[in-house]
Amino acid sequence: MLNNESIVNKLLSAAERKLSDFNAQDVANTSWALATLRHHDGGFTSSIAQRALDCKLGAKEVSQLVLGLSSLGCDDPAFFSSVGSHLLSCSDLGLQSICNVFHGLAMVGLHPPWASELLMDRLPALMLSCGSSKQMDMLLGQAFHYMLVLEARGLLSSGIQSSEAYQQMRERCRLAWVAETSTSTISRRHREVFEVLRQLPGCSGAICEHKTEDSLFSMDIGLELPPPSSSSEGKSVKLAIEVDGPWHFMSNKPTMATGETRLRNFLLEARGWRVVSVPVGPHDPWDRLDDQSRAAYLQGLIGGAQKVVACYWMSGDARRQDPVAVSPDACPAEM
Repeated sequence: MLNNESIVNKLLSAAERKLSDFNAQDVANTSWALATLRHHDGGFTSSIAQRALDCKLGAKEVSQLVLGLSSLGCDDPAFFSSVGSHLLSCSDLGLQSICNVFHGLAMVGLHPPWASELLMDRLPALMLSCGSSKQMDMLLGQAFHYMLVLEARGLLSSGIQSSEAYQQMRERCRLAWVAETSTSTISRRHREVFEVLRQLPGCSGAICEHKTEDSLFSMDIGLELPPPSSSSEGKSVKLAIEVDGPWHFMSNKPTMATGETRLRNFLLEARGWRVVSVPVGPHDPWDRLDDQSRAAYLQGLIGGAQKVVACYWMSGDARRQDPVAVSPDACPAEM
């Protein structure tokens, strides 16, 4: 009997042979379906991106493609540079399409030239003509994420960032995001991880559903530990411990995070929190471990994160501007 991955692979193989016959809606639906399934196939998504540029795309198709491909990790410069000409020429370009595109661009950290017109011209005009609603808050929250990514990556000019028009728009989007995220839920596994974690040495101060200092984001568990070394300039190690179910990863590559998860990690790390992922899917060890083994497992994850932060403080190079960007592979084995 074929499993789900075998079925998807067979469908993709058949679709690859017929890709030249796909129209705009076909490529948009296919990218969206793969994103929904969380199925990563780099070669096929690149083919979809290339085929899309040969089609006459409407605003809905563009937003589906950008969202779907970004979630799958596709950051093809040719696609993102060229798709803007399709989008800006659409007569049906509305708030939902623009904000969905912003969300996709945020996931891959890109700001192609055409996106500036959407951000500084089209978005403000559409915001004025739309009332307040839960749907409106969700869309403006997506735009706010994009602004935060652009600011963190230095992709906005100082002139735009300091302009009154940008600041007013940003504040409206910030309020929408705060309203959209006013409630949170705690899963059973989230609670399990928290109960085990706070019994570990030095971890009694862990906080469940901890807010970042700017109150914009909530991490599953926040934990601050003492400086890793005498060269740490007295700064604590700030760990955002995220209890990640299978929906945070690709279904066929369970160690590869989705675009949504990577965006979450980036926004937390941009605020100085090193993200520690505790995977709790059916193929992960958590459910098979007893309490003692779970404690050792969490201690290993935390120790690995501390090692990376210590490596950052000891490096003394340009990475000091972004401690969370230090790869574990860059740290000496003896540390």
